[in-house]
Amino acid sequence: MGSDVGTTLQRAGTAALAATALVAACLTAAAPPASALTALDIPADIPAEMTAVAANRFQPAITADTRLLAADTATLGADRTHQAADEELVTEATTALTRATAEVAADTAALTAATAASSAAATAVVDDHRRLGAIALELYTDPVSAGGGPGLAGAQRQATAQALLGVVTDGQRRQLAADVTTAATDRKAVAAATTALAGAQAALATATHLHDDRTAILAADGRAVTAAEAAVAGDTNALVGDQSAQGAAVAAVAQPPGAPADGSPTILGGAALDAAQIVAWYEGRGEVDRTSTPIAQLVTWYLQEGAAEGVRGDVAFAQAMVETAGFSSDDAVTFNNYAGIGHCDACATGSGFPSAQAGVRGQIQLLRAFATPGLTSAMLAAPPVSPAVVPESDPVRGCCVSFQALTGRWASDPLYGHTVMTMYQSMLASALTGPPST
Repeated sequence: MGSDVGTTLQRAGTAALAATALVAACLTAAAPPASALTALDIPADIPAEMTAVAANRFQPAITADTRLLAADTATLGADRTHQAADEELVTEATTALTRATAEVAADTAALTAATAASSAAATAVVDDHRRLGAIALELYTDPVSAGGGPGLAGAQRQATAQALLGVVTDGQRRQLAADVTTAATDRKAVAAATTALAGAQAALATATHLHDDRTAILAADGRAVTAAEAAVAGDTNALVGDQSAQGAAVAAVAQPPGAPADGSPTILGGAALDAAQIVAWYEGRGEVDRTSTPIAQLVTWYLQEGAAEGVRGDVAFAQAMVETAGFSSDDAVTFNNYAGIGHCDACATGSGFPSAQAGVRGQIQLLRAFATPGLTSAMLAAPPVSPAVVPESDPVRGCCVSFQALTGRWASDPLYGHTVMTMYQSMLASALTGPPST
């Protein structure tokens, strides 16, 4: 809308900031709250309402994000507990695997030793057979029996040799059998240890996989917690920012630099309300629109003509509401005269304007003349729409800086400025509590 306040209102994007900024737009900076608020006749509960609107905008999101953060934190704690349990399981599986590996190594060593002993025993049996065969050969070929067959001594030696051969052979066989049995036992132990090793390896693989899954879940939960914390922080920062802007705007209501001494908005300046807010306020009052053009079009012209001449079009609309009893007077309906122009206390009617837009333009041009010393027709954005609003012929040109100062100048009512400000204050309150404009 061509003003700093209008820009602030667009950036805020919310009804709370809009209404706050629009109050600042009417006045422009900061100072003593109580006296200025009283002078402006703003209800004391409006700053509290602005705070509530700003808080209500962000508090649900902050509450929801805080609940999500608590849930994610609880999930994160549970997953950490599960991870600790999984790590214990991995440790146990690793210990079992180490023990089984050691047992397999021990059993393999025993099997190797038993196999070596069995091979040695088998070799010993072969050697003994060979040695006993030599002894037997020697006994059978004893010289005592040479030439006549074995004698008695030779027979005894043969028997002794055969007995010796049987004893040695049986002993070697028993040892060999024992070694074979030990080797078989060792083989079974190796097989059992190998099976245990395979089971331990499978358990370790399962535990490791579970641990990896838990670690991934833990990481995801950590990211969710971080995101929730960021969301809470973002909403909180946004709320703090809005509350800060609101505080600055409320401070500006007090007494901005260059503001009129009466505390009311200056006539010259940018509008703080947009068309949608003004129309919503008007329709909410239940007024009957009797003008020659829809009220939404009238509002648009007030803002456009006001912007063209540097006059606050939204406050001019509030003035017109007071002058025409909600655009229902004969001047408004019949003559497109929305500001009582030329309608003195003793006059039946005021000046007439050829169209609704001309009536709006005439009011805006006259307001600029009241606020600007030395204004000429050439300085207006458009030529004067009526002789009644030619600046050079206005005896009080430049008389009034503020709308409050119009009292006794625009109208004789001693409460004229106060009445216009009360109407405008109602528009501000509606924008504060109503839905944001789009």
